[in-house]
Amino acid sequence: FGDRLLFRSRLLPDQDPISTTWNTLGGDPSARRRFLKGQDLWRWWSDWGRTALQPTSGPLTRPPGAGNEAVDWRSNGFYSHFSARAMACEWEVFLNYGQYPDGAEAASQALEVLDHWESLWSVFRADSEISHLNRAGYEQAVPVSAPTFEILQASENLWHLTEGAFDITSGSLSDCWGFLRREGRMPNESELAAALEPVGMDKVQLNAEDRTVRLLHPRTTLNLGGIGKGWTLDLLARNLNREGVLDFAFH
Repeated sequence: FGDRLLFRSRLLPDQDPISTTWNTLGGDPSARRRFLKGQDLWRWWSDWGRTALQPTSGPLTRPPGAGNEAVDWRSNGFYSHFSARAMACEWEVFLNYGQYPDGAEAASQALEVLDHWESLWSVFRADSEISHLNRAGYEQAVPVSAPTFEILQASENLWHLTEGAFDITSGSLSDCWGFLRREGRMPNESELAAALEPVGMDKVQLNAEDRTVRLLHPRTTLNLGGIGKGWTLDLLARNLNREGVLDFAFH
């Protein structure tokens, strides 16, 4: 994971853009040289850094329920930025610089588990739990992990609440319209009728007693693309809260 993690402390976009940056992925060679020589830091310090780092009028009070002791930090435009790539997109965490003593470690640990969730829910990984379920779920009830069963239950509830508008079994329709191949096409009536046959959460049997899933149609497949990323954000936010980090931006 270390070769995919980016950490940066910098100023907000509407302030002086000069920053001290460490990017484990590498970057602009000239920026790297400036970083190593301390040129950007000196320019920032000369421009306004000494003023920005003046003490505040009082210490920050500890947020209720926080696990980390709050420190004397200032809302002066500084933030810490952590980033990792997973699920075909960039994930970012922003923290107020200096607010949480263990904030960097908590953010890094939150991002490190992205690979785990992707290994469970990505249909683009042949070894994922969802891919295995799509292959074997019609022939037999397939045991799944607790997190996977939980997100499938939530998907089923959303299917009921939206009267079928939200449906993780609609892959055959996406394929019929050419969306999966990025080649949009207009299907005819018979193609649509055939694509609709395996669609619907009523074709998915969830057994909470033994935590198994059974697909009731041979062409039914599950795709968590409509819920997986948002669900993962909630899980990662919960992990940050557990570590006492309550103030953050995450996307």
